[in-house]
Amino acid sequence: MVPLPFDRVVITDGNYKNEMWLGQFLALPLDEKIRYILSRDVEFFNGDALVDRKIALAALRKRQAAR
Repeated sequence: MVPLPFDRVVITDGNYKNEMWLGQFLALPLDEKIRYILSRDVEFFNGDALVDRKIALAALRKRQAAR
């Protein structure tokens, strides 16, 4: 399985902020994840460090292709 460069995700939906661990994010329905990604309401973190969105999304694509 392809390792991901992030371990937590923060989703901002209006004034609402939801922080979740990697497993929680991956467990979301695909359409919900896509909606957050396309609306740019999601940020990826490794610990406290912000991970570049392009790097995080590329890793997610590689992980999905490896399945």
